[in-house]
Amino acid sequence: MSNRHTLSEQILQAFRDHGTATAIGVLITSLVALAAAVVRKAFTNEAMLQRLERELEAQRERHDERRDDDRAADADRLERIERDIGEISGAHVSEATALWLQTMAVLQEGDTVELQGYFRAQDGFFAADHTSFWGAKIG
Repeated sequence: MSNRHTLSEQILQAFRDHGTATAIGVLITSLVALAAAVVRKAFTNEAMLQRLERELEAQRERHDERRDDDRAADADRLERIERDIGEISGAHVSEATALWLQTMAVLQEGDTVELQGYFRAQDGFFAADHTSFWGAKIG
């Protein structure tokens, strides 16, 4: 059986044993203890919230630094890429007109290559099964 008593049981027992003044004292002591527990919990939660906010800010700073590093690396790679621009100014013959372009780029592991084009006068497309990409390892 538990030795713990509820607040009302403690006040009633103090009133029976020692009178009204003691019962009021027990009530006041219990209220002070309750208030202290609430304040302690509030300060604990506030401290935890502040710690989590600091951790979140540090994580955001790490993410921003990583993003800035990635952007700088991408900008460096883009500066190294040579571009080849060509144009066909003659008549277009469906499925027969071709434009041959060549370029060189230094690629690193994980780099991707995209083919981009702009059709000024007519609609067009790049045929995936007729577009070639080849490379050689140097060094």
